[in-house]
Amino acid sequence: MRYAPPLAHCAYTGGSPNLTDDPALTTIETARVLGLKPKTLENWRVMGIGPAFQKGPGLRGSIRYPLSSLHEWRSRHLQTSTSQTMGGMA
Repeated sequence: MRYAPPLAHCAYTGGSPNLTDDPALTTIETARVLGLKPKTLENWRVMGIGPAFQKGPGLRGSIRYPLSSLHEWRSRHLQTSTSQTMGGMA
């Protein structure tokens, strides 16, 4: 079987856009960007409440967070008041 590089590192040469336009970060890199511990992201993945991620094939496939999913997730969680709930006003 031939080795195939992870999708996050492949470049499409047929023109724009390509997969390198949206780099994917590891759990550790994502935790640093968001100011969290990697274990927090791992727990959030199980609960389905964190940023969207990609999982490689197999049971132990590598986890990657597309940078665009981090921007989208942060935008959804902006608040203007500490009395707001996640769904809107308290």
